[in-house]
Amino acid sequence: MKNAKSLKELVDNSEEISILYVEDDDSLRENTKRLLNTFFSNIETAINGQEGLDKYHSGSYDLIISDLRMPIMDGIEMVQHIEKNDPDQIIIIISAHDESSYLIDLIKSGVENFILKPLDIEQFLFVLIKTIKLINLRRFEQEYTTKLEDTVKKRTEELSKANAALEGYNANLEVMVSERTAELHQSLEELEYANKKVMDSIEYAKMIQQSLLPNMDEMKQKLPNSFVIWKPRDIVGGDIFFTSFFQTGYIISLIDCTGHGVPGALMTMIASSGLRKVINDDQCYDPPRILSCLNKFVKKTLQQDTEFAQSNDGMDAAVCKIDLEKQQLSFSGAGLALIHTIGNETCLIKGDRESLGYKRSNLDYQFKEHIIDIEPGKAFYLFTDGMVDQVGGDRGICFGKKRFQNILNQNLTRTFEEQKKTLVQEFNIYRNQHEVRDDVTVVGIGLG
Repeated sequence: MKNAKSLKELVDNSEEISILYVEDDDSLRENTKRLLNTFFSNIETAINGQEGLDKYHSGSYDLIISDLRMPIMDGIEMVQHIEKNDPDQIIIIISAHDESSYLIDLIKSGVENFILKPLDIEQFLFVLIKTIKLINLRRFEQEYTTKLEDTVKKRTEELSKANAALEGYNANLEVMVSERTAELHQSLEELEYANKKVMDSIEYAKMIQQSLLPNMDEMKQKLPNSFVIWKPRDIVGGDIFFTSFFQTGYIISLIDCTGHGVPGALMTMIASSGLRKVINDDQCYDPPRILSCLNKFVKKTLQQDTEFAQSNDGMDAAVCKIDLEKQQLSFSGAGLALIHTIGNETCLIKGDRESLGYKRSNLDYQFKEHIIDIEPGKAFYLFTDGMVDQVGGDRGICFGKKRFQNILNQNLTRTFEEQKKTLVQEFNIYRNQHEVRDDVTVVGIGLG
Protein backbone atom coordinates (compact mmCIF):
# COMPACT_ATOMS: atom_id res chain seq x y z
CA MET A 1 0.00 0.00 0.00
CA LYS A 2 1.42 3.32 -1.04
CA ASN A 3 0.09 5.16 2.04
CA ALA A 4 1.56 2.51 4.37
CA LYS A 5 5.01 2.90 2.84
CA SER A 6 4.79 6.69 2.99
CA LEU A 7 3.62 6.63 6.63
CA LYS A 8 6.38 4.19 7.61
CA GLU A 9 9.08 6.41 6.04
CA LEU A 10 7.57 9.51 7.67
CA VAL A 11 7.42 7.95 11.15
CA ASP A 12 10.95 6.48 10.84
CA ASN A 13 12.28 9.98 10.14
CA SER A 14 10.39 11.57 13.04
CA GLU A 15 10.97 11.67 16.77
CA GLU A 16 8.87 9.17 18.79
CA ILE A 17 5.16 9.98 18.54
CA SER A 18 2.86 9.16 21.48
CA ILE A 19 -0.76 8.19 20.76
CA LEU A 20 -3.84 7.77 22.99
CA TYR A 21 -6.56 5.64 21.33
CA VAL A 22 -10.04 5.71 22.96
CA GLU A 23 -12.57 3.08 21.77
CA ASP A 24 -15.20 1.07 23.68
CA ASP A 25 -15.51 -1.73 21.09
CA ASP A 26 -12.96 -4.36 22.23
CA SER A 27 -12.54 -5.99 18.83
CA LEU A 28 -12.18 -2.74 16.92
CA ARG A 29 -9.84 -1.35 19.58
CA GLU A 30 -7.51 -4.35 19.44
CA ASN A 31 -7.51 -4.56 15.63
CA THR A 32 -6.84 -0.85 15.23
CA LYS A 33 -4.11 -0.95 17.88
CA ARG A 34 -2.39 -3.79 16.00
CA LEU A 35 -2.49 -1.66 12.85
CA LEU A 36 -1.08 1.36 14.70
CA ASN A 37 1.67 -0.80 16.26
CA THR A 38 2.92 -1.43 12.74
CA PHE A 39 4.05 2.18 12.63
CA PHE A 40 4.13 3.52 16.20
CA SER A 41 5.73 2.11 19.37
CA ASN A 42 4.16 4.38 22.01
CA ILE A 43 0.40 3.68 22.06
CA GLU A 44 -1.97 3.70 25.03
CA THR A 45 -5.67 2.80 24.93
CA ALA A 46 -8.78 3.67 26.90
CA ILE A 47 -12.24 2.07 26.81
CA ASN A 48 -14.32 5.22 27.33
CA GLY A 49 -14.10 8.99 27.42
CA GLN A 50 -13.59 9.20 31.20
CA GLU A 51 -10.65 6.80 31.16
CA GLY A 52 -9.26 8.63 28.13
CA LEU A 53 -9.54 11.98 29.93
CA ASP A 54 -7.84 10.58 33.05
CA LYS A 55 -4.94 9.27 30.97
CA TYR A 56 -4.72 12.58 29.13
CA HIS A 57 -4.35 14.48 32.43
CA SER A 58 -1.67 12.09 33.71
CA GLY A 59 0.33 11.89 30.50
CA SER A 60 1.31 13.75 27.35
CA TYR A 61 0.21 12.70 23.86
CA ASP A 62 1.07 14.01 20.41
CA LEU A 63 -2.14 12.54 18.96
CA ILE A 64 -5.50 11.44 20.37
CA ILE A 65 -7.74 9.13 18.30
CA SER A 66 -11.25 8.65 19.66
CA ASP A 67 -14.63 7.11 18.94
CA LEU A 68 -17.73 9.29 19.51
CA ARG A 69 -20.37 7.16 21.22
CA MET A 70 -19.04 5.49 24.38
CA PRO A 71 -20.40 4.69 27.87
CA ILE A 72 -19.72 6.78 31.01
CA MET A 73 -18.36 9.71 28.96
CA ASP A 74 -18.70 9.99 25.18
CA GLY A 75 -16.07 11.28 22.79
CA ILE A 76 -17.50 14.76 22.33
CA GLU A 77 -17.51 15.51 26.08
CA MET A 78 -13.95 14.22 26.41
CA VAL A 79 -12.83 16.39 23.47
CA GLN A 80 -14.47 19.47 24.96
CA HIS A 81 -12.58 18.95 28.24
CA ILE A 82 -9.32 18.46 26.38
CA GLU A 83 -9.83 21.50 24.14
CA LYS A 84 -10.40 23.70 27.20
CA ASN A 85 -7.09 22.55 28.62
CA ASP A 86 -5.13 22.61 25.32
CA PRO A 87 -6.80 24.09 22.22
CA ASP A 88 -3.84 22.94 20.09
CA GLN A 89 -4.16 19.24 20.96
CA ILE A 90 -4.36 17.24 17.71
CA ILE A 91 -7.39 14.92 17.67
CA ILE A 92 -8.76 12.46 15.09
CA ILE A 93 -12.41 11.43 15.52
CA ILE A 94 -13.76 8.12 14.20
CA SER A 95 -17.52 8.37 13.69
CA ALA A 96 -20.50 6.75 11.97
CA HIS A 97 -22.37 8.26 9.02
CA ASP A 98 -25.40 9.20 11.11
CA GLU A 99 -23.51 11.35 13.63
CA SER A 100 -23.48 14.63 11.69
CA SER A 101 -24.89 16.62 14.62
CA TYR A 102 -21.98 15.45 16.79
CA LEU A 103 -19.51 16.34 14.07
CA ILE A 104 -20.81 19.91 13.91
CA ASP A 105 -20.22 20.30 17.67
CA LEU A 106 -16.73 18.86 17.28
CA ILE A 107 -15.88 21.21 14.43
CA LYS A 108 -16.93 24.11 16.66
CA SER A 109 -14.57 22.70 19.30
CA GLY A 110 -11.66 22.83 16.87
CA VAL A 111 -11.46 19.20 15.66
CA GLU A 112 -10.49 19.05 11.98
CA ASN A 113 -9.81 15.37 11.24
CA PHE A 114 -12.63 12.83 10.91
CA ILE A 115 -12.71 9.22 9.71
CA LEU A 116 -15.97 7.44 8.95
CA LYS A 117 -16.92 3.95 10.10
CA PRO A 118 -16.51 1.26 8.95
CA LEU A 119 -12.79 2.08 9.05
CA ASP A 120 -11.18 2.36 5.60
CA ILE A 121 -7.49 1.57 6.10
CA GLU A 122 -6.21 3.67 3.17
CA GLN A 123 -8.26 6.67 4.34
CA PHE A 124 -7.02 6.10 7.90
CA LEU A 125 -3.38 5.96 6.79
CA PHE A 126 -3.84 9.05 4.62
CA VAL A 127 -5.22 11.03 7.59
CA LEU A 128 -2.36 9.74 9.78
CA ILE A 129 0.21 10.90 7.20
CA LYS A 130 -1.35 14.37 7.13
CA THR A 131 -1.50 14.45 10.95
CA ILE A 132 2.12 13.31 11.47
CA LYS A 133 3.27 16.02 9.05
CA LEU A 134 1.34 18.56 11.16
CA ILE A 135 2.93 17.20 14.36
CA ASN A 136 6.41 17.46 12.83
CA LEU A 137 5.68 20.99 11.64
CA ARG A 138 4.55 22.06 15.12
CA ARG A 139 7.62 20.46 16.65
CA PHE A 140 9.84 22.34 14.21
CA GLU A 141 8.02 25.62 14.92
CA GLN A 142 8.35 25.05 18.68
CA GLU A 143 12.05 24.22 18.41
CA TYR A 144 12.67 27.21 16.16
CA THR A 145 10.70 29.54 18.48
CA THR A 146 12.54 28.24 21.55
CA LYS A 147 15.93 28.72 19.93
CA LEU A 148 14.96 32.18 18.74
CA GLU A 149 13.67 33.14 22.20
CA ASP A 150 16.86 31.82 23.80
CA THR A 151 18.93 33.81 21.33
CA VAL A 152 16.90 36.97 21.95
CA LYS A 153 17.18 36.46 25.71
CA LYS A 154 20.91 35.92 25.47
CA ARG A 155 21.44 38.95 23.25
CA THR A 156 19.14 41.05 25.45
CA GLU A 157 21.23 40.14 28.48
CA GLU A 158 24.38 41.04 26.59
CA LEU A 159 22.89 44.37 25.57
CA SER A 160 21.82 45.06 29.17
CA LYS A 161 25.36 44.42 30.37
CA ALA A 162 26.72 46.64 27.63
CA ASN A 163 24.36 49.48 28.56
CA ALA A 164 25.27 49.11 32.26
CA ALA A 165 28.94 49.35 31.36
CA LEU A 166 28.32 52.51 29.33
CA GLU A 167 27.06 54.33 32.43
CA GLY A 168 30.43 53.78 34.12
CA TYR A 169 32.44 55.48 31.39
CA ASN A 170 31.28 59.11 31.57
CA ALA A 171 34.66 60.50 30.52
CA ASN A 172 34.67 58.49 27.29
CA LEU A 173 30.92 58.55 26.64
CA GLU A 174 31.08 59.12 22.88
CA VAL A 175 33.70 56.43 22.39
CA MET A 176 31.81 53.96 24.53
CA VAL A 177 28.49 54.67 22.77
CA SER A 178 30.18 54.07 19.43
CA GLU A 179 31.66 50.79 20.64
CA ARG A 180 28.41 49.53 22.14
CA THR A 181 26.49 50.56 19.03
CA ALA A 182 28.87 48.41 17.04
CA GLU A 183 28.19 45.56 19.46
CA LEU A 184 24.47 46.12 19.02
CA HIS A 185 24.78 45.87 15.24
CA GLN A 186 26.77 42.68 15.61
CA SER A 187 24.12 41.24 17.91
CA LEU A 188 21.38 42.16 15.46
CA GLU A 189 23.32 40.49 12.67
CA GLU A 190 23.59 37.36 14.76
CA LEU A 191 19.83 37.39 15.25
CA GLU A 192 19.30 37.74 11.51
CA TYR A 193 21.59 34.78 11.00
CA ALA A 194 18.99 32.57 12.68
CA ASN A 195 16.57 33.46 9.86
CA LYS A 196 19.12 33.01 7.09
CA LYS A 197 20.14 29.41 7.69
CA VAL A 198 18.43 28.20 4.57
CA MET A 199 19.99 30.92 2.41
CA ASP A 200 23.42 30.22 3.85
CA SER A 201 22.94 26.56 3.11
CA ILE A 202 22.10 27.36 -0.51
CA GLU A 203 25.08 29.69 -0.76
CA TYR A 204 27.28 26.85 0.40
CA ALA A 205 25.67 24.63 -2.21
CA LYS A 206 26.65 27.30 -4.77
CA MET A 207 30.27 27.01 -3.73
CA ILE A 208 30.11 23.23 -4.07
CA GLN A 209 28.52 23.51 -7.51
CA GLN A 210 31.10 26.04 -8.69
CA SER A 211 33.86 23.66 -7.60
CA LEU A 212 32.50 21.22 -10.20
CA LEU A 213 33.04 23.77 -12.99
CA PRO A 214 36.34 24.06 -14.86
CA ASN A 215 38.93 26.42 -13.35
CA MET A 216 38.45 29.61 -15.38
CA ASP A 217 42.10 30.71 -15.06
CA GLU A 218 43.28 27.35 -16.37
CA MET A 219 40.69 27.43 -19.16
CA LYS A 220 41.79 30.94 -20.20
CA GLN A 221 45.41 29.81 -20.21
CA LYS A 222 44.72 26.80 -22.41
CA LEU A 223 41.95 28.42 -24.48
CA PRO A 224 42.76 32.16 -24.60
CA ASN A 225 40.19 32.75 -27.36
CA SER A 226 37.13 31.74 -25.40
CA PHE A 227 34.35 32.97 -23.11
CA VAL A 228 31.83 31.45 -20.71
CA ILE A 229 28.48 32.89 -19.63
CA TRP A 230 27.14 30.91 -16.66
CA LYS A 231 24.17 32.55 -14.95
CA PRO A 232 21.90 30.34 -12.81
CA ARG A 233 18.35 31.64 -12.53
CA ASP A 234 18.61 31.17 -8.77
CA ILE A 235 21.70 30.99 -6.58
CA VAL A 236 22.41 27.50 -7.91
CA GLY A 237 21.15 26.02 -11.15
CA GLY A 238 20.75 23.07 -13.48
CA ASP A 239 23.35 24.06 -16.12
CA ILE A 240 26.94 22.86 -16.00
CA PHE A 241 29.86 22.76 -18.45
CA PHE A 242 32.85 20.43 -18.43
CA THR A 243 36.34 20.40 -19.95
CA SER A 244 38.92 17.65 -20.24
CA PHE A 245 42.32 18.17 -21.89
CA PHE A 246 44.39 15.30 -23.26
CA GLN A 247 47.56 14.97 -25.33
CA THR A 248 46.05 15.42 -28.78
CA GLY A 249 43.17 17.76 -27.97
CA TYR A 250 40.35 18.40 -25.55
CA ILE A 251 36.65 17.86 -24.89
CA ILE A 252 34.05 20.52 -24.10
CA SER A 253 30.65 19.42 -22.82
CA LEU A 254 27.55 21.42 -21.87
CA ILE A 255 24.69 19.95 -19.80
CA ASP A 256 21.18 21.34 -19.19
CA CYS A 257 19.54 19.33 -16.39
CA THR A 258 15.89 19.09 -15.43
CA GLY A 259 14.76 22.08 -13.37
CA HIS A 260 16.77 24.84 -11.76
CA GLY A 261 17.60 25.92 -8.22
CA VAL A 262 18.51 23.18 -5.74
CA PRO A 263 16.90 20.24 -7.66
CA GLY A 264 18.71 21.27 -10.82
CA ALA A 265 21.98 21.64 -8.92
CA LEU A 266 21.65 18.10 -7.53
CA MET A 267 21.22 16.83 -11.08
CA THR A 268 24.39 18.67 -12.20
CA MET A 269 26.35 16.75 -9.56
CA ILE A 270 25.15 13.50 -11.13
CA ALA A 271 26.01 14.82 -14.61
CA SER A 272 29.47 15.95 -13.53
CA SER A 273 30.16 12.63 -11.82
CA GLY A 274 29.04 10.75 -14.93
CA LEU A 275 31.21 12.82 -17.29
CA ARG A 276 34.28 12.41 -15.07
CA LYS A 277 33.79 8.66 -14.94
CA VAL A 278 33.20 8.24 -18.68
CA ILE A 279 35.87 10.67 -19.92
CA ASN A 280 38.56 10.79 -17.22
CA ASP A 281 38.30 7.30 -15.68
CA ASP A 282 37.17 5.24 -18.69
CA GLN A 283 39.10 7.48 -21.16
CA CYS A 284 36.23 7.58 -23.62
CA TYR A 285 36.76 10.52 -26.01
CA ASP A 286 34.14 9.67 -28.64
CA PRO A 287 31.17 12.14 -28.38
CA PRO A 288 28.41 9.68 -29.41
CA ARG A 289 29.72 7.07 -26.95
CA ILE A 290 30.07 9.68 -24.21
CA LEU A 291 26.37 10.56 -24.59
CA SER A 292 25.34 6.89 -24.61
CA CYS A 293 27.40 6.12 -21.49
CA LEU A 294 26.10 9.25 -19.73
CA ASN A 295 22.54 8.23 -20.62
CA LYS A 296 23.04 4.84 -18.94
CA PHE A 297 24.88 6.36 -15.96
CA VAL A 298 22.11 8.88 -15.16
CA LYS A 299 19.28 6.42 -15.73
CA LYS A 300 20.84 3.77 -13.50
CA THR A 301 21.98 6.25 -10.83
CA LEU A 302 18.39 7.50 -10.42
CA GLN A 303 17.06 3.93 -10.80
CA GLN A 304 14.91 5.17 -13.66
CA ASP A 305 15.58 1.94 -15.51
CA THR A 306 13.34 0.18 -12.95
CA GLU A 307 9.59 -0.01 -12.50
CA PHE A 308 9.74 1.37 -8.94
CA ALA A 309 11.55 4.60 -9.87
CA GLN A 310 10.01 7.59 -8.09
CA SER A 311 11.68 10.28 -10.20
CA ASN A 312 11.68 11.00 -13.92
CA ASP A 313 14.52 13.46 -14.39
CA GLY A 314 17.24 13.81 -16.97
CA MET A 315 19.16 16.28 -19.08
CA ASP A 316 20.05 17.60 -22.51
CA ALA A 317 23.71 17.59 -23.46
CA ALA A 318 26.24 18.60 -26.10
CA VAL A 319 29.74 17.13 -26.43
CA CYS A 320 32.54 18.45 -28.66
CA LYS A 321 35.91 16.81 -29.16
CA ILE A 322 38.65 18.93 -30.74
CA ASP A 323 41.37 16.76 -32.31
CA LEU A 324 44.39 19.01 -32.86
CA GLU A 325 46.30 16.34 -34.80
CA LYS A 326 43.51 15.70 -37.31
CA GLN A 327 42.39 19.35 -37.15
CA GLN A 328 38.79 18.22 -36.74
CA LEU A 329 35.88 19.02 -34.45
CA SER A 330 33.53 16.16 -33.61
CA PHE A 331 30.07 17.05 -32.22
CA SER A 332 27.16 15.04 -30.85
CA GLY A 333 24.10 16.51 -29.20
CA ALA A 334 21.22 15.23 -27.11
CA GLY A 335 18.68 18.04 -27.35
CA LEU A 336 21.35 20.77 -27.57
CA ALA A 337 22.76 22.34 -30.74
CA LEU A 338 26.16 23.54 -31.95
CA ILE A 339 26.84 26.82 -33.78
CA HIS A 340 30.09 27.06 -35.74
CA THR A 341 31.52 29.64 -38.10
CA ILE A 342 31.89 29.30 -41.85
CA GLY A 343 33.74 32.34 -43.11
CA ASN A 344 31.94 35.45 -41.88
CA GLU A 345 28.72 33.64 -40.96
CA THR A 346 27.54 31.00 -38.53
CA CYS A 347 25.89 27.65 -39.11
CA LEU A 348 23.67 25.77 -36.63
CA ILE A 349 23.82 21.98 -36.27
CA LYS A 350 20.92 20.55 -34.31
CA GLY A 351 21.47 17.80 -31.76
CA ASP A 352 19.45 14.59 -31.78
CA ARG A 353 15.92 14.80 -30.39
CA GLU A 354 16.77 12.34 -27.62
CA SER A 355 17.38 13.40 -24.02
CA LEU A 356 19.47 11.54 -21.43
CA GLY A 357 18.51 9.68 -18.28
CA TYR A 358 14.71 9.94 -18.37
CA LYS A 359 12.48 6.88 -17.99
CA ARG A 360 11.59 7.22 -21.66
CA SER A 361 15.24 7.61 -22.77
CA ASN A 362 16.37 4.75 -25.00
CA LEU A 363 19.50 3.07 -23.62
CA ASP A 364 20.29 1.64 -27.07
CA TYR A 365 19.95 4.94 -28.92
CA GLN A 366 22.86 5.66 -31.32
CA PHE A 367 23.71 9.38 -31.33
CA LYS A 368 24.85 10.99 -34.58
CA GLU A 369 28.36 12.35 -34.94
CA HIS A 370 29.04 15.54 -36.93
CA ILE A 371 32.65 16.10 -38.07
CA ILE A 372 33.83 19.60 -38.99
CA ASP A 373 37.25 20.51 -40.37
CA ILE A 374 39.10 23.16 -38.39
CA GLU A 375 40.16 26.12 -40.52
CA PRO A 376 41.90 29.42 -39.62
CA GLY A 377 39.51 31.69 -37.71
CA LYS A 378 37.12 28.84 -36.92
CA ALA A 379 34.96 29.23 -33.80
CA PHE A 380 32.13 27.28 -32.22
CA TYR A 381 29.45 28.02 -29.62
CA LEU A 382 27.43 25.80 -27.26
CA PHE A 383 24.35 27.09 -25.44
CA THR A 384 21.47 25.91 -23.28
CA ASP A 385 17.89 27.06 -23.90
CA GLY A 386 17.92 29.64 -21.08
CA MET A 387 18.94 32.53 -23.34
CA VAL A 388 16.95 31.66 -26.46
CA ASP A 389 13.74 30.84 -24.51
CA GLN A 390 13.82 34.05 -22.42
CA VAL A 391 10.63 36.10 -22.82
CA GLY A 392 11.01 39.83 -23.43
CA GLY A 393 10.79 42.62 -25.97
CA ASP A 394 7.71 44.71 -26.74
CA ARG A 395 5.60 41.67 -27.65
CA GLY A 396 6.68 39.41 -24.80
CA ILE A 397 8.03 36.65 -27.05
CA CYS A 398 11.14 34.48 -26.81
CA PHE A 399 14.63 35.81 -27.52
CA GLY A 400 15.00 33.02 -30.08
CA LYS A 401 17.86 31.18 -31.79
CA LYS A 402 17.69 33.44 -34.84
CA ARG A 403 18.27 36.60 -32.77
CA PHE A 404 21.06 34.82 -30.88
CA GLN A 405 22.72 33.73 -34.13
CA ASN A 406 22.37 37.21 -35.68
CA ILE A 407 24.17 38.78 -32.69
CA LEU A 408 27.01 36.30 -33.15
CA ASN A 409 27.17 37.03 -36.91
CA GLN A 410 27.44 40.77 -36.25
CA ASN A 411 30.29 40.34 -33.75
CA LEU A 412 32.46 37.55 -35.20
CA THR A 413 35.39 39.92 -35.85
CA ARG A 414 35.43 41.14 -32.25
CA THR A 415 37.34 39.51 -29.38
CA PHE A 416 35.64 36.80 -27.39
CA GLU A 417 35.43 39.04 -24.32
CA GLU A 418 33.66 41.67 -26.45
CA GLN A 419 31.31 39.00 -27.84
CA LYS A 420 30.47 37.90 -24.29
CA LYS A 421 29.81 41.47 -23.16
CA THR A 422 27.57 42.13 -26.17
CA LEU A 423 25.54 38.94 -25.65
CA VAL A 424 24.93 39.77 -21.97
CA GLN A 425 23.95 43.37 -22.81
CA GLU A 426 21.56 42.34 -25.60
CA PHE A 427 20.01 39.67 -23.38
CA ASN A 428 19.40 42.11 -20.50
CA ILE A 429 18.03 44.81 -22.81
CA TYR A 430 15.63 42.34 -24.43
CA ARG A 431 14.54 40.85 -21.09
CA ASN A 432 13.94 44.30 -19.58
CA GLN A 433 11.59 43.86 -16.60
CA HIS A 434 10.60 40.28 -17.41
CA GLU A 435 11.52 37.63 -14.86
CA VAL A 436 14.43 35.36 -15.76
CA ARG A 437 12.87 32.03 -16.74
CA ASP A 438 15.78 29.61 -16.75
CA ASP A 439 19.49 29.15 -16.18
CA VAL A 440 21.61 30.75 -18.93
CA THR A 441 24.87 29.22 -20.17
CA VAL A 442 26.84 30.02 -23.35
CA VAL A 443 30.35 28.79 -24.19
CA GLY A 444 32.32 30.24 -27.11
CA ILE A 445 35.72 28.95 -28.26
CA GLY A 446 38.03 30.04 -31.08
CA LEU A 447 39.94 27.26 -32.83
CA GLY A 448 42.05 28.98 -35.50
